[in-house]
Amino acid sequence: MGLHRSTTSNLLDLIQQETRRRAFWVLRTMETYLTTLLGIPLIVNDNDVDQPLPLAIEDNFITAKGIRSIRGDSISPMAFSNVHTKLLIIMRRVIQGIYPHRKDLDSNQGSYTANYAHVTKVEADLDDWFRNIPQPLEHQPLSKYYGMYVQNVNCRWK
Repeated sequence: MGLHRSTTSNLLDLIQQETRRRAFWVLRTMETYLTTLLGIPLIVNDNDVDQPLPLAIEDNFITAKGIRSIRGDSISPMAFSNVHTKLLIIMRRVIQGIYPHRKDLDSNQGSYTANYAHVTKVEADLDDWFRNIPQPLEHQPLSKYYGMYVQNVNCRWK
């Protein structure tokens, strides 16, 4: 279907393009979790993907002809979904670059060491990811679970 390619959707209206983006990134999320849990190779190579993340805009502001005027007083739930997706992109890099592959284990008789430069790059990516999490506005209500999540993450990173 070419969902991983942004060029295949140029003739579609904005709602169709956004639907394709969201469908692809949901499938990509499922693929990342399943392949990681099952210990099998990733299906689509990250280098083949040029589909941008979904717009961090609420659905009711997206029309077939374009984006309606957006209120600047709230954060879209899609923004938090994109934050999660960016974390999974980092996780994929860990799987591909740090997680030992069979050929690495076979050549080293079962032992494996990770490349220190790659590990520090992943740490820097995680730090950058954390610093770019959108902060809710003062008047925007938060669920108690989100508040607990942010407190737990803040404790781990300090």
